[in-house]
Amino acid sequence: PRFPPGVDYLFTLGPVADTDIDKNLSNFNFGAEPDLYLSKGVEARPLLQFDTTGIAAGKTITKATLRLYFLRLFTGTQTSTSLVINVHATTKTWKELEATWRRRISGTNWTTAGGDYLATATTTKTLPANTTPGIWLEFDVTPLVQEWVDGVTVNNGLILVLPTTSSEELMFNSREAATDRPEL
Repeated sequence: PRFPPGVDYLFTLGPVADTDIDKNLSNFNFGAEPDLYLSKGVEARPLLQFDTTGIAAGKTITKATLRLYFLRLFTGTQTSTSLVINVHATTKTWKELEATWRRRISGTNWTTAGGDYLATATTTKTLPANTTPGIWLEFDVTPLVQEWVDGVTVNNGLILVLPTTSSEELMFNSREAATDRPEL
């Protein structure tokens, strides 16, 4: 279809792949699970991939938001401390049903166990202490999505990382969940 100039369009993309990689279960894949696990004490990191190829090069991205449904905590009903969550661009391709803490594709390891990603976070969100699950968390990823659309950066997806040690273990809905799946 032809889009008139000067008109904004809203697109919601679901992930084409998502999984989490877990240091304690470094050879296991969780790509078919209904949740994504994020933790630092028992280190686990969610990976998400969105297909942005349908957005024509040269289009201006005025707003791109990663939305994740914070389903529950592994233990407890509220976060006990404030938590910083970093979202990074992954720098290597990976496959949903093959990625583990050690490997990104069967037979091909990450350069660094735990995933290859840019050192500087694309965006950061701080959850205050006493945050109760059952809410959507939103992360502004506009500059990165613009780079993907413009071909400046290869779209290998996103990885979530807790940068400081914490005993909190967060669970988010994955694309396999019955409702409230991740969105971009």
